[in-house]
Amino acid sequence: MATIDELLKEFYGLFGTNGGDQLPGNVGICRTAANVCHELMKVTEPILFDYFVAWDQRVKEEEKPFGIEQLLAFNRGQWEGAWSLAQLHYDQMLKQETKVKDRLHKGHPLCNLALAGRTIGSPSLMRYYALLSSAGDLYWEHIEPSLAYGGYAPTMLEQFESRDQQNIYRDRIRNELKCFENSEPLYLEALLASRWFSEAYSKHIISLAKLEDQGGKPFAEVLLDAVENPQGASDTTTGARFEAAAGILLAGTPGFEVHSARRRADEQVDLVVHYTPEPLAQIGLEAGPGLIECKSSVGKVRGRELRDFGAKCLFHRVKFGILVARAGTTGGPEKFEDPQGAELVRSRFQLDGLTLLVLDMIQLRDRSRDLRGLSDGLSTDHKLLVFGPVA
Repeated sequence: MATIDELLKEFYGLFGTNGGDQLPGNVGICRTAANVCHELMKVTEPILFDYFVAWDQRVKEEEKPFGIEQLLAFNRGQWEGAWSLAQLHYDQMLKQETKVKDRLHKGHPLCNLALAGRTIGSPSLMRYYALLSSAGDLYWEHIEPSLAYGGYAPTMLEQFESRDQQNIYRDRIRNELKCFENSEPLYLEALLASRWFSEAYSKHIISLAKLEDQGGKPFAEVLLDAVENPQGASDTTTGARFEAAAGILLAGTPGFEVHSARRRADEQVDLVVHYTPEPLAQIGLEAGPGLIECKSSVGKVRGRELRDFGAKCLFHRVKFGILVARAGTTGGPEKFEDPQGAELVRSRFQLDGLTLLVLDMIQLRDRSRDLRGLSDGLSTDHKLLVFGPVA
């Protein structure tokens, strides 16, 4: 593994010792922008925070981080590089907050991520990061009161949500923030995920919102760590955290919009999502709503669980369902207790026009900052289900 000095040397060689001085090409070593950014995100210290602050203060817009991200995507064809650079900017903010134990205006780099999503043609990524950016404005409004009306993020969200729905969302974020001191660094993803659940259920997610002692790692990883090491937490708490992790990862996957959990006296729907095919993630699913079922218990997926989930999907008249299982952490790569039986169950539901896909813990890990999120795992499982294994 490269040392920090070697990584910095490579990063400066791509973007200049002053950010924006140069732009990497699209061949040879200049094509490694995404790899370098991902390796730097593994470093626990915010070694590039001051670099990004200075870079963001350049006079010319085209020389600022977002300007370079646009040039990377349009002029160099480096969509992965553009996305990874925007993620690295946000990563440094999280780690700096952890270091100084104080809040920073994270709404700005999150807005850049939303704009990058728009640049590369992903409305769903644009929406997800605009929602986070809108929460980030409220997170900082005690320093900049004008942010009470929102920065640019609410404007971007107009194509997805009415003003009334945005106000409901922002009011809920404000209420969640009242539980914390103004100086406490928090994961904005925790505030967003709480939107999907009732107040009684979302408390299990908000309880992990503090950045303290998490090293700036993505919030989905914090949630998955808590699932694998519950430290005495109840099954209800662990289940809520697993559902929130799955929701955050799907919301960061091109094509998916996460709506909410649904509960009745005799039934529970972990999450309702909506899928729209996008060029970035051609999974093979039909456009429209789908259901997410999360199994946080240890053990492989049983045929009965697939049948019950499939029946629930048919009852709600959706065309697809995704079962997210904790299986995969132990006992090898196979996620099903009876692989042949599970495939027969899934094939039977296909005759009814229902596609059932399954993801496990291994496929969830380390996907938070990937441009395509969970799409590779979903696409692979879809091909296996529909066409069978590779000959």
